Amino acid sequence: MHTVLWERVKGTVSVLPIPFIGRDGYSRDTVNEEDQVDQALRQVVREEPQDIEEPLIQSTSAVSGDPDLEEANLAPANAAVKDEGSSIPSTVFNLTNTIIGAGIMALPQAVATLGIVLGSLLIFLVYILSYVTIDILARASERTGKWTFSELISSYLGKAGSEILRFFIIINNGGLLITYTIMLGDVLVGKAPEYNGVVTNLTGIHSGDVWYLDRRFVVAMVVIIFLAPLTLQRSLKSLAWAGAVGLFLALGFSSLTVVLVVLAALQGELASISWLPNPDLTGPDLKDKVLGVFSTLPVIALAYVCHYNVHPLLRELKAYSHRRWAIVLHWSMGLCTIFYLIIGVGLYLVFQDDTQSDVLLNFSVKSLGPLVGDAVAEAITYTVWLGYAFNLIATYPMIQWGLREVLVELFCGTPTVSTVPWAVTTFVILAVTYAIAMVVPNIWPVMTITGATAAVAIGWIYPALILAKTEGPGAWARRGAASFVILLGLVTAVVAVWSTLGPYISKIWGH
Repeated sequence: MHTVLWERVKGTVSVLPIPFIGRDGYSRDTVNEEDQVDQALRQVVREEPQDIEEPLIQSTSAVSGDPDLEEANLAPANAAVKDEGSSIPSTVFNLTNTIIGAGIMALPQAVATLGIVLGSLLIFLVYILSYVTIDILARASERTGKWTFSELISSYLGKAGSEILRFFIIINNGGLLITYTIMLGDVLVGKAPEYNGVVTNLTGIHSGDVWYLDRRFVVAMVVIIFLAPLTLQRSLKSLAWAGAVGLFLALGFSSLTVVLVVLAALQGELASISWLPNPDLTGPDLKDKVLGVFSTLPVIALAYVCHYNVHPLLRELKAYSHRRWAIVLHWSMGLCTIFYLIIGVGLYLVFQDDTQSDVLLNFSVKSLGPLVGDAVAEAITYTVWLGYAFNLIATYPMIQWGLREVLVELFCGTPTVSTVPWAVTTFVILAVTYAIAMVVPNIWPVMTITGATAAVAIGWIYPALILAKTEGPGAWARRGAASFVILLGLVTAVVAVWSTLGPYISKIWGH
């Protein structure tokens, strides 16, 4: 390529017009060979840029501190161009669906614990933290040219940081699978002593003494009949529709919540709500209230964490630029926060002190009948139960897929294995998550531990470490902000884990 370019330069030199503008900016009638070559190079590059191949991604040293100044050079190497890839609305849809998950069902309990004011403020705080940390990941990928989460972590924190990341992904996905299994039991059978679920209501038997209505048996049948065949698939293309179902359910659930809140207000049922932390749930002392805040914060963090799924969306965004990604992030995070505030605050207003850790348990004819009548209450209850049971079954294989890949690569050295190791790993995951789900009383401790460890590490601490290691103007300010986020994450993790596991440890030690 250089030979061809030089021949073109020599040919251009011979026909350069006179007078000539030299490199010093002055016009003169005589030129030397150096000025001729310089002018010729400019003309060749200006007229024929297609002959010179330039990288899509600049090296770190070539990228300025402001991504908006060099958007053309910051696109992923395999980014879609022209009419290929995902549009901004499509990417907004995909990111929103990635964020919204089972955590949304625990938000009403979070608001019931902290009160409307503090609960709403914490949701907004986690929204800001999540927004900023996702933006940090995108900008870091633009600077380094690393367009997967694990590669980005390795480039900043080394192989050890990437290996520790695997551990947190195992905790995160494993915790979510346990949560989904518990929620399936809540929806299908319910909890003692009411046993208010789909199967028990259809049979009219609300007792744990009947073996075929026992929670362990019913959930085991779901695992064997539905989850096992779905999770054994070697491709998830057939489950691509599950994402749309999840977002549709969130939209429908939010709309239903608004209607129920309006009906409750019209009937004067909002008189006994708590604006500040509920002493019956947190305790009367200031120390208890602080512990309540740090125990609830991880649950909200878990509802927002999606950081390990961001890079595929970055790569798929059509005509990638930071400005286009910022539009996606703005709309997706805004929509999720609106959903979370409506469902978290709204369902607390409807159920108030009776709000349970899994708000699906609150849906019953007994709870909704006074608001909408028994017939409508029954229809709403079955629609919500069956809709979320369907969504949980469809989403479970997607979460297990990521967990299985990490485990297979950890033990086999590669994520691609033959059928036997694939199946064995699948059945081990199903068995372990089922066994834990059957002994954990509700989703709250699982979500607290998962949020306090994996969600805080993936969503807060890792991006903060990247920010702290980013050089350039304003480094001290970045390190100060990163230190605050890391400290907040560590304090939240320690307090939440201790407050959740402390009572169990005391029982084991006999205190």
